[in-house]
Amino acid sequence: VLGAEAVRRGADVLLGPCLNLQRFPESGRHFECFSEDPFLAGRAAVAYVKGVQQQGVASCVKHFVCNDQEDNRGHSNSVVDERTLREVYLAPFEAAVVQGGAQALMCGYNRVNAMYCTENRFILQKVLREEWGFRGVVMSDWWGNRSTEQALTAGLNIEMPGIEPMNFGGYLVDAVQRDRVSQDVVDERCRSVLRVHLRDRPKGGGDVQSSKQEEVLQRASREACVLLKNERETLPLNARSIRKVAVIGPNASRTVVQGGGSSRVHVNRSQTILEALQETLGPLGVEVLHGEGCSWEHRPKHEITLEVGGLMAMAECDESGQPLRRSMISSTAFNDGVLAVAGFLSKREWFRRCFMPMCRKLCGWRYRTPEEVTAEIAKEKAKKPSVVSSHRNPKDDELLKHAELLAIQADVTILVLGTHGFWELEGVDQPHSSLLGRQDELVRHCVAASKGPVIVVLNVGSPKELPWLSEVPAVLLVHFGGQAMSRAVVDLLLGVHSPSGKLPTTWPSPAGKAKFKESLKTRPGVVQPSTIGMPGDTAAQKTHAAGAHASSLMDVVYSDGLAFGYRGIKGVDPLFPFGHGCSYTRFEYSSLQVEQQSSENSRGPRLEVCAVVRNVGQRAGAEVAQLYIKTKGFGIHVGKAVDCFPCLNSNSATEGNAGPAEAPDLPASLQGFHRSGVLSPGQEEKVCFSVSARNLSFYDVEAGKWKEPPNGAVVQISVGASSRDIRLVQDLALNLSL
Repeated sequence: VLGAEAVRRGADVLLGPCLNLQRFPESGRHFECFSEDPFLAGRAAVAYVKGVQQQGVASCVKHFVCNDQEDNRGHSNSVVDERTLREVYLAPFEAAVVQGGAQALMCGYNRVNAMYCTENRFILQKVLREEWGFRGVVMSDWWGNRSTEQALTAGLNIEMPGIEPMNFGGYLVDAVQRDRVSQDVVDERCRSVLRVHLRDRPKGGGDVQSSKQEEVLQRASREACVLLKNERETLPLNARSIRKVAVIGPNASRTVVQGGGSSRVHVNRSQTILEALQETLGPLGVEVLHGEGCSWEHRPKHEITLEVGGLMAMAECDESGQPLRRSMISSTAFNDGVLAVAGFLSKREWFRRCFMPMCRKLCGWRYRTPEEVTAEIAKEKAKKPSVVSSHRNPKDDELLKHAELLAIQADVTILVLGTHGFWELEGVDQPHSSLLGRQDELVRHCVAASKGPVIVVLNVGSPKELPWLSEVPAVLLVHFGGQAMSRAVVDLLLGVHSPSGKLPTTWPSPAGKAKFKESLKTRPGVVQPSTIGMPGDTAAQKTHAAGAHASSLMDVVYSDGLAFGYRGIKGVDPLFPFGHGCSYTRFEYSSLQVEQQSSENSRGPRLEVCAVVRNVGQRAGAEVAQLYIKTKGFGIHVGKAVDCFPCLNSNSATEGNAGPAEAPDLPASLQGFHRSGVLSPGQEEKVCFSVSARNLSFYDVEAGKWKEPPNGAVVQISVGASSRDIRLVQDLALNLSL
């Protein structure tokens, strides 16, 4: 569908998917990422890229790499050791390139170990091109390139957006003429661009969205919804036994279909959840009562910078992602016009040498250094502590009272709660992970007043704190589910279909969040500037990295290492674990079979794992079985000198750790998943998983290569309904002689 839409709109390249990982709930772009798990994100990436490129449109995976936060994204420095980088954060990109065949890649704004991504030869040249065999185009993010020679030699092909030549264009010509850049390097970068540009491409135009595409969108929305909780079989609702339903909450009449920023598209006007319920229940004689309940919270005005304001205006949509009234000139036509003018001007030397320098000087347009940004942040923090004030709208008291009156009258109360696209937004992280405004208070008011069950529908793009969770019997997570989501949500509420979605990320409890944040605090002496950089860096590059590292406030230290997300939660139960999702029926797992087979090309062992899933409930439904693997008794080689794994290694770098260290086993990691068909009561299905030798391997930094476990190593195979709901377990000793 995405590829076909790109063709219809005449686009040659689709800027997606976003393959950064969901590191923390407050991330502004959490909704745009696939998962906290690199395997799941990689599998989704391969399917996305192949689907788009089958339509003749190049897929541009982004943002390469460790661009996992939005605050200060233009200068933040992701400090991460090589093993963690390869096994966790590079893994989804590797899958998209090697298995998916992605034809384009976009660099992040950030730095990785003090080197800007656009200038990082290790990731762009050594890893991406030499190891993965990438032959496509590498582009910068918008105004994300900061140099000429360094970026070009590192592997950057295109400087975006091309509206004006910032470092390439005429500046690149100057560099070649002055022998600062080799003509051969320029030719090589151009070949990649031509290779992608000259591929077979479909012509634009065609029919508008078809009914078949609408069905795909609705199915995607439905299968993505996650039933977080369903006590006493509160759901599904029996519409024929209900006379009045109260539908309350700010997201009921303003259902949010997409987050904010450059990922936005100008969608067709779609139904809200309120409208879909009215359309479905009205003909059945059910009266639908509606109240807003309370208002949304919005960002403080001082946070709305020029960049953030521009991102809010993307695709001519409101906070909910619904299209605004079209102007006489569409945004597409306007953008095409701007680019045509910019393309003409960017080729004129007077524009580059005279006009733009004057504009930059008059308007103060220039790149700030990390040191300058750090100084500004420190200055702001010294003025006043950053505190998010409580949201108080004078109208909310009246709205809350009205909500109570509706709940008293109704047989069932449906609360549609959430955030919006001007809160979960590219360019800035979320100030907190609570529901906006007085929505938590709204839940308690309705629970106290309602004579029937209170059902919560969460219309959010990231995990939220739910202090009232124990007070409601049912919670359905519907995400920002796209333009067909409302019909899908109503079908689930009324039992037309059973929910089958699973959480792609952990929903932490308050205690879990506190523990995670504590683990990420930088300890004195853990990161030494002299060790920053990557294998193969020249002495000059390492010196540059060490100097740039002085901006400590810009450092984002990935001190959780490999124990990230659900693999790093110990001693604290999450609110909802990774892979969690309830159903209207029950499933039983049995008959676990594990077989080791010789791998093709003798590249180590390959496992075939099968199990039987049986519907033992009273309703039809589908189950997503999950495979988790752990290599037992196989120590983790964490490297020398710098302890980048405080949660894995008990020896602190400050205590003089000078050699290799063996760490405890890592928790089991996801290595497969299988969605069954819709099973009728009593029906069963055999689900199978293939595990490659690579998925059993680890990256040995000292050897500079991937290594599989030794002969006789014991692999624990677990199959279950979530990372915390394991049903079947079996150990297998690897036999490398096969």
